Amino acid sequence: NAGKLPAHGGLGYIVDGAKPVTAFYKGDFIVTRGPYDLTLTYGRNVWGPEELDWHRTFGVTLDHMFRVGFERLIGDNALVGAKYTAVREEDMDYNFPEFGSFDEIMVYAGLRFSSLIRLD
Repeated sequence: NAGKLPAHGGLGYIVDGAKPVTAFYKGDFIVTRGPYDLTLTYGRNVWGPEELDWHRTFGVTLDHMFRVGFERLIGDNALVGAKYTAVREEDMDYNFPEFGSFDEIMVYAGLRFSSLIRLD
């Protein structure tokens, strides 16, 4: 993915020193082998690590985001996984001083539910 995306809210642009640069690029490389998935991601000027609306509303972009993820499907409906995310800020040019470089490890498990309704 690449392009230009403006912030949703005006707060991303009203503060002196705000980060109005919205040109970004992000690449994902995914390898699936049986029940296993390995994901490698790199992003430049992306809207926060989880790309939530909160980050885009306030104009919080990340200079560099690196992510490695591993996921395993268990049976048909369960999965477990882990993600390591590294965020690196170069210019420290953003509105929220608590949002800087960091490392994060997330471990998760999930269940998928579905139903089939027959119409015969």
